[in-house]
Amino acid sequence: MTPDVFTIDLLRPDDLLALRFQFVNLGLDTAQTPPVLKKIQSEQAAAVIVEFQPQHTEEQSFIEAEDGSLNFPVTGPIGSNLANNSRLVFLVPDGQASVPLTVPDLLAWTRLTPSLAPNALEAPPPAPPIPGLTPPDLLQTAIELPYRLILSPAASGGWSHATLPVTREDRTELWHTRLGVAVGQEVDDERLPVVRAIWARDFDVDVPPHWNAREQIARLTSDFTLPNPVPLDIHKLILTCLGASMEWRGRVGRCVERARADSRLLAPGCRHRTGPTHSADDERILVPVRAPGRAVHRHRAQIGSRLGRFAH
Repeated sequence: MTPDVFTIDLLRPDDLLALRFQFVNLGLDTAQTPPVLKKIQSEQAAAVIVEFQPQHTEEQSFIEAEDGSLNFPVTGPIGSNLANNSRLVFLVPDGQASVPLTVPDLLAWTRLTPSLAPNALEAPPPAPPIPGLTPPDLLQTAIELPYRLILSPAASGGWSHATLPVTREDRTELWHTRLGVAVGQEVDDERLPVVRAIWARDFDVDVPPHWNAREQIARLTSDFTLPNPVPLDIHKLILTCLGASMEWRGRVGRCVERARADSRLLAPGCRHRTGPTHSADDERILVPVRAPGRAVHRHRAQIGSRLGRFAH
């Protein structure tokens, strides 16, 4: 991270909005009303990093027999792993010298330019440089969803959300932002941009070959040194401060290995969904994909206790 960083936490109890903003090469100017964030060094890029709390928790998996029974008794507590924080990163356009320090302006991401990893592309580049797989740096968007898999939309992506709490009949919506296609300073959330798995944290450790599905997904969707990397088949992607809601269709496990042979990845064949229950105990449930004799992954993120706290 560069040394010129200003950080604020945006917390709003009404709709459980909890985001951390980091401003790179932007300094606070309180002489104006409202205060503004002004570029410190006008000749250098200025960035806004929007940090979300973990969007997913993975729980221990169990082997399910063809009759639906488990091959060994299950006793609690069940092991779980919390994803890292996710971030959306934006660059302040060259002609814009400052950002007003108000909640609506902080959430006006369509006025900014997405800062993405080199392999978060709409399509394979027609000429060099040809990006391979490298971990995104701190000034590039990185959404960890599910656990240890890093996603990013392409440059056409935009985020649609309310800037003020939305209340109907004494009920206030949970604040959320929905991925769509940017059209000027508007977002068409009926369409989705290209989304790729730009990295997997499994590359950082020694993962057994039979557990490397995340590595394969990353390679086959965003390693442009391989032939015909295919984007993920995403049908919905919503981020909240209590966890993500996502729907994608595809094949995993052995199907990924078969996809390598014919340059197709995650073709229609199964559905994988995450989504909020909006229950009283603030749980997130990830609906598992079941198949006889396969590992059944049950994912549940307990997020009520994490509100307002950022894990590092």
